[in-house]
Amino acid sequence: MKARVVSVYNQTLPLRWGFLTAVFAVAAGYLAQQLRTNFGHPLLSPSYLLAVLLVAVAVVLLITGLQLRKRLLEREKRPDPFVAVRLLAASRAGQILGAFWTGFGLGLFIWVAPRLAETAAELWLPMVALLLTGALLWVIAPLVERMCKVPPGSDDGDSGRDADPDTLPDVVPESLSSEAKL
Repeated sequence: MKARVVSVYNQTLPLRWGFLTAVFAVAAGYLAQQLRTNFGHPLLSPSYLLAVLLVAVAVVLLITGLQLRKRLLEREKRPDPFVAVRLLAASRAGQILGAFWTGFGLGLFIWVAPRLAETAAELWLPMVALLLTGALLWVIAPLVERMCKVPPGSDDGDSGRDADPDTLPDVVPESLSSEAKL
């Protein structure tokens, strides 16, 4: 019995979901800034630690994706498809996370932008840092998602070493398929 290749994850997360998330986050950031100042609270300025965390997530995704890609190109042993599926899920989550924090940082900054001359740089620089690091994650995550293509294996001992990884469909093990029989 041959392993079945299921192309459930044959394309990246549609861009519209990222843009819808970003638009929602812009509105949320702007509204949060507006409400805080209306009630007499200081401006909402995110911590630089959030920007560092987003860069760390992007770096971990990129390193893990490059390691998976390296194992695919070595062709000596086939990487575990579950590792590829986990990396795929993490990269899709990274896309949504990056879109949200990019939009939220933009919303915060849009509210401050007309008042930039009278606002201290310590308040608006973290907003710009959040916007840029969120955008970095939003760009890196789809690139990592494309690295998750694993060559299909077969039951006759061939592990797909002769296949070109750039032209192969994504693999989801039969046990993860919604059509798998119990």
